[in-house]
Amino acid sequence: MRQAAGVAVYRLPGVFGKWCRSNYNSVVATFCHNVANGLQISVNDPDRALRLVHVDDVAAEFIRWIQDPGKGLQSRLVLPEYTTTPGQLAAQIREFMEMEVGLREIGGAQLKMIEVTRQLEKRGLVNVKKIPIGA
Repeated sequence: MRQAAGVAVYRLPGVFGKWCRSNYNSVVATFCHNVANGLQISVNDPDRALRLVHVDDVAAEFIRWIQDPGKGLQSRLVLPEYTTTPGQLAAQIREFMEMEVGLREIGGAQLKMIEVTRQLEKRGLVNVKKIPIGA
């Protein structure tokens, strides 16, 4: 008798974190890039619900499923999921940039995004997972 292979369906909300590209696949990366470079942030509906997951949590969930796919069709979630609004996100990123006066002098959008991510983590808005060197 044949057994059904495991199939997972993931409906991912907005993904943020390392490897995300501004003006391409991440509103968080786009907002960070724009604020760090003195560019405008365009928010059409500032109060719309915005669901986000961190890329490390997405990768961990995919690995969990690969290691134990189960059988049949499954609808899966990536957790934790963060909820905010585009208006709140933009305001928070602007606030972090204003707090980090010296940050504008460092140069390089990546360094600026790293610092903004650290500030978001300190406030409990994101969960940054450290990967050991050589992992």
